[in-house]
Amino acid sequence: MLSSKRILPDLLVSFLLIASTLYYAFNFVDFSIPPFEDAAMLMRYAQHLAGGHGIVWNIGGHPVDGATDFLFMVASAALIKLGLTVGQSVRGIGFASHILTVLIIYWTNRRINNGSIPLSFLSGLYLAVGTGLSYVSAYFGTPFFALAAASTWTLGLLLINRQDSPFWLSLAFALSGLVTGLVRPEGVILASLMLLAVIVMRGLKNSVSIIVTFGIVFAILGGAYFLWRWNYFGYPLPNPFYKKGDSGWKWDSFQHSIQNALRLCLPMVFAFIYGFRSNETTKRTLAYLIPILGFATAFGMISDEMNYGARFQYAIVPLALMSWIPLVGSLKLEGLYQSSARQRSVYVIGLISLAMGFVYYSWFQNCNLALYQQSCDRPYE
Repeated sequence: MLSSKRILPDLLVSFLLIASTLYYAFNFVDFSIPPFEDAAMLMRYAQHLAGGHGIVWNIGGHPVDGATDFLFMVASAALIKLGLTVGQSVRGIGFASHILTVLIIYWTNRRINNGSIPLSFLSGLYLAVGTGLSYVSAYFGTPFFALAAASTWTLGLLLINRQDSPFWLSLAFALSGLVTGLVRPEGVILASLMLLAVIVMRGLKNSVSIIVTFGIVFAILGGAYFLWRWNYFGYPLPNPFYKKGDSGWKWDSFQHSIQNALRLCLPMVFAFIYGFRSNETTKRTLAYLIPILGFATAFGMISDEMNYGARFQYAIVPLALMSWIPLVGSLKLEGLYQSSARQRSVYVIGLISLAMGFVYYSWFQNCNLALYQQSCDRPYE
């Protein structure tokens, strides 16, 4: 059990991250904008579901699988049912999800990756000032999906670092992966890629129970959902497959997805490159790249329509932020303490400047939300 002296600094830093996120939100994010098209469509489905009309576009009409973020729509409908307005429910879930993901990044880096407080804080702050709250302001459920992905990857990292992992951990990983798939259909791909990363790190022999548990959960619970939605909507696959993915591989979508992934995660790219310095770190680097690059590659299967602010690729940002510290863990700074006061001052100023540039880069991605408006002004659809 963690002592109070050991956990107190982390609690203080967590409070600082929450305060920083709130300060950034209320001073730099425009919450006066109306919902963007896809977000407004999902809000309509959530409102009708909350009213007892089912998942329909028009009241009295046939059910339509038009709300891609299924679990987000259900959660929003539940809050609407409790008395919140449609906008309050959607933005409330998104805002809370964003803060929770920031905290997950910090605590995962501290307790699983054994990262230092400064690097763990910097990782959380990178996400806090990134594009997450811009999705919230536009009424998208993107941060909710990112939260599910971050939770699943946290459990995956625990499985990687604990060879004698208990059954409950394997079950929690599988259930979290299923939730990720219920939030958005591509979450099934992302969760499967995380499972593959776990297998690469643990080895096939030590992953049998994890694979079996994962397969049973997805076969029984996931299969039940699949059969229900097929019966409810009248067709088996998610709507984006028929609307945006039935014409084969799309090289332009693949190119845009890779570019978006690199842009959102650019500062962490250097850590992954550094991870190839030895055989031991190369294996970990390749494993951690599986869900990140694999997920970005998967978007070559659908068109890039309505990819507002690279929201399709945003879920890999928390994954990268929870993966980069172990790849640079052997960096030594002992020479800093042996240098002169003048040298230490220069090093410290340089490191602070680098950290500020790191955070500024993340904030600046909010100026690239719409392809037709590459500026930091209020985005319009």
